[in-house]
Amino acid sequence: KCLKMSTHTPIQFEACWAITNIASGTLEQTAYIVHTGVLKDLSFLVNSENQALKEQALWALGNIAGDVQFRDAVLRLPVIEPTILACMPTAQISLQRTASWVLSNFVRVHNQAGHEEKHTVPKAELVRPIWRHAMRAIATNGWLTDEMVVSDLMFTLYYCATNYSEARGAILSSKPLVDKILDPNVLNPSDGVSRHGASNASSAKIVSALTVDPVAASRLVEMSLVPKLGSVLGNNMVPVKKESKLFLLKTTRNISALKDPHGTLNASVISAGLHPFLLTEFRMALATKNQKNLTCTLEAVSNFIGNADLKTGVSQWVENGAIVVLVDGLDWKSCGIELCAKVAKTGIRILKA
Repeated sequence: KCLKMSTHTPIQFEACWAITNIASGTLEQTAYIVHTGVLKDLSFLVNSENQALKEQALWALGNIAGDVQFRDAVLRLPVIEPTILACMPTAQISLQRTASWVLSNFVRVHNQAGHEEKHTVPKAELVRPIWRHAMRAIATNGWLTDEMVVSDLMFTLYYCATNYSEARGAILSSKPLVDKILDPNVLNPSDGVSRHGASNASSAKIVSALTVDPVAASRLVEMSLVPKLGSVLGNNMVPVKKESKLFLLKTTRNISALKDPHGTLNASVISAGLHPFLLTEFRMALATKNQKNLTCTLEAVSNFIGNADLKTGVSQWVENGAIVVLVDGLDWKSCGIELCAKVAKTGIRILKA
């Protein structure tokens, strides 16, 4: 009832705030307020001329959409367009920040514990305007000036690239956007903390999500992905942030699985200086028992050597200590039987060379 009191904006604002707080609680608490019918009222309030009320209504909807059970119900309301409008540079910074976070929550798929569930993604037609806005905003120089807005829109693209082949195709079709996310300073930002709880590794996450798709991975390789990775991972002068490194390692592993009949990919990896980095990173991961980095690096090394030219490509890896790495990688307890089998096969290839 308080939400409907259009002549008493302060009361509407307080009601929105209360709903926002309840929707940040348990699933049962969110379900209770949704079943009272507040969604429709909130969808009206996001068009309010009162900036504070608009922002609070958006925040409430973002919290409710955070529970996947109710996200589609929110997205079926006419709320995406006003949320995008609230992200525009003409809006107040506070409103831009809230609206950009709401957009990321509209496409962020996770359960109550925070684990992503790819099988519960919204239909593409519901969220297509969201990734189009994020693409345009990030690719346009001078549009975004606030780091939190940039971070949330980058995470929006990451979630969309993870779950929609159409979004991956759209991202790859925008050269200005690809140039932006492949910028070494963006792949490994020097600073900046996002509201997502970690140093902003969103660009590295986007690239990692894109390269899971072999077609997209091949396209990124054509767009100079390998030299860009070399600029970040092979640069001993600039340490790679932990959050970025894992996703850049995943990207390297993903592209290592591409078919390379002429050895051109392996040659570009060696030219970019990635091979000594991968071998060194494996030793570090083994010493620190970092299972994720260990698996990524070992699989990448095995794939690259497996595809390398026998006469020239393999020797570059051997000269940088690949044999020792592969021997250490035969520890099935650390790496798993399947990966050990691949390592053994790679060792045979080295012997042939």
